Amino acid sequence: MATYVILSRISPQAFSDPFEFKKIAENVSAKIKSECPDVKWKESYSTMGRYDVVDVIESEDPKQVMKAAMIIRSYGHSTTETLPATPWDDFLATAQALTAENRSAITKATATATMERVVAFSKLVSTEKRK
Repeated sequence: MATYVILSRISPQAFSDPFEFKKIAENVSAKIKSECPDVKWKESYSTMGRYDVVDVIESEDPKQVMKAAMIIRSYGHSTTETLPATPWDDFLATAQALTAENRSAITKATATATMERVVAFSKLVSTEKRK
């Protein structure tokens, strides 16, 4: 399953009494569970920074992730930003595989580009000398 992070900022007008927030959160959760069955909630965090809530979810269906974010925005009175997330070890393995696959191609491309610059510079210098 793919992992996503949903960053949410709750509107100051979302509730007037902090005790109302729990009811809003329960409504949003119930709506997502009923309309986005492929979305599995892994973790939720309250933060004291730019975002109020950070949710970590998993899903095979990006459309259901988008729908979950829309539900959070509309029923949770929030703005959201959704990010696909890759586990660190998977990221490193992918980076190493790319490096191994492309090392020779990158080396050849760099050598070719360098040689092209040298040739162009040599032509420029020889043209300038003739003037």
